[in-house]
Amino acid sequence: MTAARRPAPDRAGMIRAVHAAARARGLDGDAYRAMLRQYGGADSCRDMTARQLMAVLDHLNGHKPKVPTRRVRPIATGVPGLAKARALWLDLWVLGEVSDASESALEAYAQRMTKGVAGQAGQGVARLEWLDGEPLDRLIKGLRGWLNRVAPRLDRPDTPIQVGGQNLGGRPKVRVAWEQARRLEALGVDVGPAGLLTRPDAALDRLLAERGRVLREAMTAQAIEAPLSTWLRKRG
Repeated sequence: MTAARRPAPDRAGMIRAVHAAARARGLDGDAYRAMLRQYGGADSCRDMTARQLMAVLDHLNGHKPKVPTRRVRPIATGVPGLAKARALWLDLWVLGEVSDASESALEAYAQRMTKGVAGQAGQGVARLEWLDGEPLDRLIKGLRGWLNRVAPRLDRPDTPIQVGGQNLGGRPKVRVAWEQARRLEALGVDVGPAGLLTRPDAALDRLLAERGRVLREAMTAQAIEAPLSTWLRKRG
């Protein structure tokens, strides 16, 4: 008995799906072609096999191949000021300034920042939960200084930021969301109105996290590595 033949993949339908998903992501022009090259290996959908088109669709739809599970460092307990350091680190991540938002990455940065603290013998504080006093102050000061260098208006609540005729005021999360939207627009992503002033902090956290993922995807599609501010300066 002759085995039944599998139907040929619907390439035309897959190409239409790629176009629709790319439009939904705000990808077009150079950003769109860079994404095609990275995930499909060609500048045009017409030049791709069905397998390559599926790889592009998987990327656009957020499907990723399974990889071995990496042990994630649990959130360290410590003095209340440690939460401020974490918040500043996440601000840097959602703005595309650091490539790793994890607890371990912040810990590595903290150890470098505290090497010069008296009593550390040039080694720095090895664990976040051990931070207190001068080492913690130095970490927070370093993170604030970093943010101030890459986005000067964020750390100046007295400097008005006008959006649609409204002053965003001094709420840090609102100002970070404004800077994030500005960067997304520079990457060619239309974020649209978000009603920043009326959102509670929890809703702003969700917005920042979601837009942070979109920003990372746009950076990847255009082969831009963190820190994003370097690309922005070169772009002018």
